Amino acid sequence: MWTDTARERYKDDGRRTLSDLTDAEWLTIEPVLRSYATLKVDLREMLNVCLYLEKAGCPWRYLPREFGPWQTMRSWHDRFRADGLWSDIATLLTRAVRAQQGRAAEPTTAILDSQSVTSGPQKGPRGIDGNKLVCGIKRHVLTCSLGFVLATLVTTYQATSGTHPGPPPRTHPPLLL
Repeated sequence: MWTDTARERYKDDGRRTLSDLTDAEWLTIEPVLRSYATLKVDLREMLNVCLYLEKAGCPWRYLPREFGPWQTMRSWHDRFRADGLWSDIATLLTRAVRAQQGRAAEPTTAILDSQSVTSGPQKGPRGIDGNKLVCGIKRHVLTCSLGFVLATLVTTYQATSGTHPGPPPRTHPPLLL
């Protein structure tokens, strides 16, 4: 049953997609983008496309035509990633939310966790976890006390675990057929 509160919360706010930035969100992160000089491209639209891709998870060529040529969007997305723009925006937003919650903008406490991940057959660096005896990688995540990600790192097992010489030894001889 729709209530007045629910109607107000879910009313159409004029955005093209749910992932588009609101005016308030744009005003918050616009200062980070001032260093980008463009002749033809609206940077807000470029961010909207990047957020749409992140939310929808569609391939580049499946972008709606109203966003423009996918090659242009891809080049801006790659440029933002290479320049560290996403990290800068995350830092800005983390500080803003921490201040809004009555906390210091810079966290004084951090929580570090790691997770062992078994790798598939794809190429790439990997190692043997000396404790779990599995082949793969290790993800490390550093968060503040509010749960915001401050840093991430992916390593092979040898970089962080004990020095295990290789796969676990066999306890029985292999079967010969």
